[in-house]
Amino acid sequence: MVRYSSNLGRVLLIAGLLVSEPNIAGQIVKSEVTHEEGVYHIVLDVWIEAPEPMVRELVTAYDYLGQVNPAVQESEIIHTFSPVHHRVRSVIRFCFAFFCKRMQQVQDVEQLKNGDIVATILPEGSDFRAGLARWRLYREREGTRMQVTARLEPDFWVPPVIGPWLIAYKLRGETLESAENLERLARP
Repeated sequence: MVRYSSNLGRVLLIAGLLVSEPNIAGQIVKSEVTHEEGVYHIVLDVWIEAPEPMVRELVTAYDYLGQVNPAVQESEIIHTFSPVHHRVRSVIRFCFAFFCKRMQQVQDVEQLKNGDIVATILPEGSDFRAGLARWRLYREREGTRMQVTARLEPDFWVPPVIGPWLIAYKLRGETLESAENLERLARP
C-alpha cells in the first residue's frame, strides 16, 4: 500500500503551504489519499465557516455542483427516486501540469435518515469501475464540519509513481477552493 498524507513527507508539506493560508476561514483538518492495487481511498475532514443547513443545501444542489467546485464542468439530476434519492451525472476536469483528464461519473446519491449523504458510482456511464463516498455534515462552533470518506477505482490510466501524489495535491487545493465557495455562497 502506498500512503500519501498531508501530515507526512516534506513534499506534501511544501505543497500544502503553497495552496493554503494560515488564517483563511475554511480549514482542512485532515486530507489523506491512499492507493492500493488501483483503488484510491480518500479521507477529508474540513471545517467551513457557514451554517450546516446552508452547506447541506449547497452540496445537495446536484444541478449546480460547479458553483461549489469549479472542476465540475457539468452536473445534472438524471433521475429522481425520491426527494432524498437521486441519480446524478457529472463531468469533472482534473488537470495538473501536463496531465489532464475529463471524467464522467453517474452516481446514485441518497441522504440517509441520520443526515449522511452516500453516493455510489454506477460503472455504466462512468469512467470508474467502482466508487462509494460518504459525507457527514454537522454543526461545529459557528460553522460546519464536513467529513468525507471515499473509495474510488478508476477505469482509466493514472501515472503510477506520481498519480496518488497528484490526486492528494489537487484534492487539497480543490477542497480549500470548495470550502471558500461554500462560505461565499452561504452568505446572505
